Amino acid sequence: MKRIVSFYSCHDLTVWEIWGLLFALVKRTGERGVLPDSIFGHAIASCHYACMWMLARLDETEPDETEMGKLHRFAMELVRTCSSLLMDSSNVIREEGFITICDMLVAFSPQLHKKPALSSLVMDTSEGMEFLQGLLADFIQEHVFIEDDDDDEEEDTDDSHKIEILHKRRNLLAAFCKLIVFNIIEMRNASGIFKHYMKFYNDYGDIIKTTLAKAREINKISCARTLGLSLSQLYKEMKIEEGIDENRTAAQLNAIKELARRFSLTFGLDQLKTRDAVAALHREGIQFSLTPLENPNDPGGPPPNLGYLEILTEFSSKLLKLDKKTVLQYLDKSTDGMLDNEGEGWSPLLTYRSSLLQGETMSERSMPVSESSKNGRKTKKRRGGLKRKFAMQGAEWVAKDAPEEAEPSKKPREEDASSTQGSERDFEHPPAEEESEEEQEFEGEGEAIQALEEMQMAAF
Repeated sequence: MKRIVSFYSCHDLTVWEIWGLLFALVKRTGERGVLPDSIFGHAIASCHYACMWMLARLDETEPDETEMGKLHRFAMELVRTCSSLLMDSSNVIREEGFITICDMLVAFSPQLHKKPALSSLVMDTSEGMEFLQGLLADFIQEHVFIEDDDDDEEEDTDDSHKIEILHKRRNLLAAFCKLIVFNIIEMRNASGIFKHYMKFYNDYGDIIKTTLAKAREINKISCARTLGLSLSQLYKEMKIEEGIDENRTAAQLNAIKELARRFSLTFGLDQLKTRDAVAALHREGIQFSLTPLENPNDPGGPPPNLGYLEILTEFSSKLLKLDKKTVLQYLDKSTDGMLDNEGEGWSPLLTYRSSLLQGETMSERSMPVSESSKNGRKTKKRRGGLKRKFAMQGAEWVAKDAPEEAEPSKKPREEDASSTQGSERDFEHPPAEEESEEEQEFEGEGEAIQALEEMQMAAF
């Protein structure tokens, strides 16, 4: 079997028609008894290569309908079989099945619609796709994001063996990230990856960074919601362990806040381009912190997730000044009557509210701005005085270095509305003020993209 899979990886063995025998062996994996797991792992890999070679043999303009039908049935059955093998007792078989599923979903994804003659080969996984996505996401958590034990046996392990294990885990993670980058599975499945960005930065930082950058390109709003989901998942995990070790809980909270700070940097400096995404993140963060409103263990106390607002504070600086007012109004409406409460448990609400009020004068905090006062300020600006005179004298060199104003993005918002506190209409923000700065790109994106592509991005 080892020789067969080695030949199949480099040569087209379709004419020998051995893939039927190999697939029969794969279907009997559960009945292997005392046979070595590697035999069945090689059989799965061989079936994977067989599908790829059969797809490569098809004519892109006038393919053989019989061959297409045979390939489509074989690919669908192979994915279903490998899905059941993800729960096998053998790591070798589970990992080979996982790689095969990811590569098959990419190879037979909707991208084939670009070749009309091959469009019938697109894999329709809508029926059980949600269940399959859950299996793949759970697999990544169990087999990739593993903390090594610091015992004597681990220290005695050969360095080459450690490198081999790390390389295998990186391949598994890259295979899953391809599904997100090519928009094959829902972006929210990336939340389980993004939440480990800081903890496993040395091992997988480049892959996670690239996936995050690509997710932003696909849909900024969905990407922002996924980042918020990652933070809320970590917060829930922290709450489960709350009360066991106070020092550990405090360290976990600080780690989540640091991750939120790093996530906020990925939005760049151009607030106009990311205003809808940041607003969506704040809205869903407020909803999460106030759900449920009552704490069953302390009916008179704050909501159990109110502390999440302290984490959400890290993103307040990414809001435009006008959007801060809108978010503040939404927060006050959702927390009606809560500001009168006192105690340490309510401090995250006051901290978050203060972050939305930063940069405003006392009069702006207490009094709404009228249209006449706005016009008065604009008239005052036009009178310029000596400042305007000096600016006109230096116009030549000022204009040479001044950055051009960025056009606000006119791309329609792509949001699937889900609200538990307040309505969508309450959260709509007014037109942005004319203010733009040079965008700060997510550092190292080009190198990370190259690294991900070298690993497995173009494997099929």
